[in-house]
Amino acid sequence: PFAVFAGGAGGGGGGCDGGGGAAEGAAARRWRKILRWLFDADTCLSFLDDLLVQYKSETFATEARTLNRTWVRDKECKTDQQTKDIDRLCLQCGEAPVLVKYGFSPDMTGSKDSAAVVKSLALSNREVERKQRQVLDKIYSYFPNLGCNG
Repeated sequence: PFAVFAGGAGGGGGGCDGGGGAAEGAAARRWRKILRWLFDADTCLSFLDDLLVQYKSETFATEARTLNRTWVRDKECKTDQQTKDIDRLCLQCGEAPVLVKYGFSPDMTGSKDSAAVVKSLALSNREVERKQRQVLDKIYSYFPNLGCNG
């Protein structure tokens, strides 16, 4: 989510499927570790492309616009909480299945883990950095009211 690229944190709630939560076996955990071990710059670009598809979807756009409007009405919702709201929305409206596909858990832990990998690869790979910026720009585009309450 937003936290993946902007350093936020989040939880649950909202109108889209969140994914995750089911107990998984040892074989599934091993498979996830293998996928993450294979996560190189090319894989990272595919991961970011998949996220971009999710964030361009009408479902995400609708949910994001709705969330953005709520902040103007709720003067108590400050920037920290708004960032958490964005994190939850991103995870619930598309990120969770993408995380699983690339070997991360479909929750905030997986989001933070993927963030660390993306950040590391972006430092040494211009294409990853550019694609990361595209994803961030897309997310930000839905939230002109971010920070409206201080």
